[in-house]
Amino acid sequence: MNFFKTLPLLLGLAVAARPATAQGLYLTRHAQLSFFSETPVENISAKSIAGMSAINTKTNSLYFKVDNTSFEFPKKLMQEHFNENYIESAKYPFSEFTGSFTNPTGADWSTKDGRYPVTVTGKLKLHGVERAYTAQGFVTVRDRKLQVASTFDIYLKDHNITIPTLVRAMISDQVKVSVSGEYALSQ
Repeated sequence: MNFFKTLPLLLGLAVAARPATAQGLYLTRHAQLSFFSETPVENISAKSIAGMSAINTKTNSLYFKVDNTSFEFPKKLMQEHFNENYIESAKYPFSEFTGSFTNPTGADWSTKDGRYPVTVTGKLKLHGVERAYTAQGFVTVRDRKLQVASTFDIYLKDHNITIPTLVRAMISDQVKVSVSGEYALSQ
């Protein structure tokens, strides 16, 4: 499937960008997303390396999209329950984040190597429910590439993901999400 068809917001970012600002569009097809949930009975973790993302450094906007079935778990049964019972991947195949980040330097930092703290604000659409989030993160610029990293907590109940009473002791409502990726300048 064509990368640009899977990122509808990317087209909006590109159309909105004038020729002089189009150079600020960075892309990745391999953003890493992981989550971790801890309970006294069992820890649950999963990871995907199939996140697609775009960052426009001129407008400080960003977009993430991940296929929910791309998350891999240490146990196959966990993966089946995640896709069938909790995230309902057949009904909600993707999770998406649309937002922006603050640029504390106020300059075009994307061309100057360094590590920059950012605050990301936007909306996460998960399990068909969109919620606002704010998280801290870092953008590292090196050799005209961007490396991003952020960690934040979500609550399953905020996205209408229910945990059956029978397994409540094994699944925490609070989940730590980590996002990272290396972006290259769009050409």
